[in-house]
Amino acid sequence: MGAVPNSYLEAGWRMSDTIPLSSQAIAEVLEQVGRQTDRLDIHHGLKPAQWTALRFFAQVNNSQRTMSGFAIHHGVTPSTASQTIEALVRKGYLERRHSSEDRRVARLELLPPGRALLSDDPLLTLATVINDLPSEKRYVLAECLAVILDRLLKIRSRRDVPSANSDNDKVSEKDEKDDGDLEG
Repeated sequence: MGAVPNSYLEAGWRMSDTIPLSSQAIAEVLEQVGRQTDRLDIHHGLKPAQWTALRFFAQVNNSQRTMSGFAIHHGVTPSTASQTIEALVRKGYLERRHSSEDRRVARLELLPPGRALLSDDPLLTLATVINDLPSEKRYVLAECLAVILDRLLKIRSRRDVPSANSDNDKVSEKDEKDDGDLEG
């Protein structure tokens, strides 16, 4: 395996090399951002999904601190959410607390070791890189990523619900208009 360039720019990737910049090229860069961020996550013995769960339970209100709340919010199956949470419970970062009113309801509490771990959250590295961008570029990036995420969630929800419509993966013209103009 060859040496990894320090940056896409060192590897020779430039926006001017792909003008008109293809959607495929942008998607590939976005995928690499995700992969590199995931690689940052693999320390302290936690997997990316476990870091995601720690962040979730640190931020949500008490009523959402359940396994199903995590599964729904992150679009994973209850089984996947359960495995992720169980690993964090075993490691001493989360604790299950059953409701005194209804023993079937278990709230998940972030324990002090889990909260301390978040001070070294690898996602902070990505946030620092983003923060180094000029504010107008951060705004445009946030706006575009929100639209992309919204469209992906719409596509996914169509795939999750069986439909007789064979074009259920396509974003409708109405969805395109509702998402606003990305160019302006």
